Amino acid sequence: MSSPAFLVGTPPPVLIPARSHKLQHAGEVHTVTVPIRGESYDICPEEGVFLFGTLVETLFALGKYPDLQDNQIFVILGVETEGEDISLVGRVTNILED
Repeated sequence: MSSPAFLVGTPPPVLIPARSHKLQHAGEVHTVTVPIRGESYDICPEEGVFLFGTLVETLFALGKYPDLQDNQIFVILGVETEGEDISLVGRVTNILED
């Protein structure tokens, strides 16, 4: 699978540098649920394989992408499937400056 040299837009879930970060939870745990399949997308094209890029695009398309400030991230605590739905369980978290 080839990849473009750069990405424009919102990336799928990413790993950040493994170092100590100052983070502060900004609220309660939230669950965001979307259908696994729709007319123009399939988040799980094969059993047990989830396409996180497609999941992020689907969250935007269905108006369920978290409303985040520039200094916030949505920390995914878990991914659950039930029937034909997929749920992200997570928490809005503030990134604190050093």
